[in-house]
Amino acid sequence: SGNRKRWFVLKQGSLMWYKSEKDESVQGYCHLKKCKIFIPEDAKGSKSSGFSFVLRGRKEYVLTASTPAEREEWLVALRHNQQCPPLKELDEDGAGEGADGAAEGKVKKVKGSLAMRAENYVAKKVLTSELGKKLLREFCLPGVMVLLDSLRRMVAKDSTLPPKTASENETTLLKVAVKMVLLFTHSVLKPRDMDHLNSLVEWMVIELLMKYDECRYPPYVHAADPDHKKLCGQITVIETELLRCIGPHTTEKNIGKLKNVTGYFSDPATFGRLMTDPVFATDLTTVTDALRSMILQTDFRDA
Repeated sequence: SGNRKRWFVLKQGSLMWYKSEKDESVQGYCHLKKCKIFIPEDAKGSKSSGFSFVLRGRKEYVLTASTPAEREEWLVALRHNQQCPPLKELDEDGAGEGADGAAEGKVKKVKGSLAMRAENYVAKKVLTSELGKKLLREFCLPGVMVLLDSLRRMVAKDSTLPPKTASENETTLLKVAVKMVLLFTHSVLKPRDMDHLNSLVEWMVIELLMKYDECRYPPYVHAADPDHKKLCGQITVIETELLRCIGPHTTEKNIGKLKNVTGYFSDPATFGRLMTDPVFATDLTTVTDALRSMILQTDFRDA
């Protein structure tokens, strides 16, 4: 038969395929420990982007990637996941073909995002969620929590804002952090997504520290960005990248909350007030100290 387009999901030590991205019924699956994965002889050294894996030595499936580079990414991922335990939701027999062929094992409905949804549900109340704290401890530098707490205190001292804004902003930032970690650990976000975002944040942090250092002494002005528009523009760029990463996986309500937070810090007038008003001085120093500590501990791009 001819080629059939399928949506593949690689999770733990199992590879599953669906008719489309929106389909919830598994059309087939295999446990990678029972597979031999290789590039066919006729594809080696050629521009072909196809590759094969043999299922339990009995049936061969030929998968075709869009490009040779994509093929290599799949091969690396498949071979890496061969060492992982298979999904418990699937039969241990290790082979099922569903509507794509004669079934060797009973195919169950598996939602690739089920585990992430469960974790996300627990992490909704991240301030009291042990899962949320565990995720942040594992994936974020210690200074992150100090940074968020200091930002909350700064916003709480801003008399132009409603009383609950500070705690709401902190909760929003924590939820965004947990969401990013969940999406990354479940391979929804790729390393290149995180690398790009980290590079944007790194640039902003360096600019912020330079601005802070220059504004501490006469003439109390950052010559390269006296009106703060350059730095605030970078915060807007980071907001755009965050929304690109998590927008498809979060609600409009939470997107609105994130825009409120970034909108507050990306307003040049607000930023100028935070930088110069003595009421924010202590917390601003704590923020910059935390950022310096994070830079010294690790390169942002490797965090």
